[in-house]
Amino acid sequence: MNSKKKVSPKADPIALNGFEALLDKAHVEVAEPIQPQKPDGVQLEKTTTYYETRTLLELLGQVQKVHELLNETNKRLTSAYSRVQHMEKVVEDQEKKLEVIPALEKQAQRAIELQDKLDKAIAELEKLRQPWWHRLSNNGVNKI
Repeated sequence: MNSKKKVSPKADPIALNGFEALLDKAHVEVAEPIQPQKPDGVQLEKTTTYYETRTLLELLGQVQKVHELLNETNKRLTSAYSRVQHMEKVVEDQEKKLEVIPALEKQAQRAIELQDKLDKAIAELEKLRQPWWHRLSNNGVNKI
């Protein structure tokens, strides 16, 4: 009795049924190629099985590489998304600061006006603090 399973003609040759555990473990062992001896029916069947198995293992290796690339891409996209969120917050903060600028300009102009008034008041106070004879000489009373 032959212990090898024969592939039925109706079976899908690229179906991966039963390989879930292999995909989860991601450990692949490559089978050693067999040397062709006699072209009898049993040997031909073994060779066909070998090539089918090898093709499946190559496909599984490619699926694993694609999975790794998808994970890496996902990490990069997640990182980029968090950077975009940070930049959005920075832009919002800058927009809020820009909205405050006109009010701050008005306050600055008012502060400049008040500083000018204060300077004039201090100058007037200095004139009033001078002795009376100095005030008279500065006002032109002494020029006869």
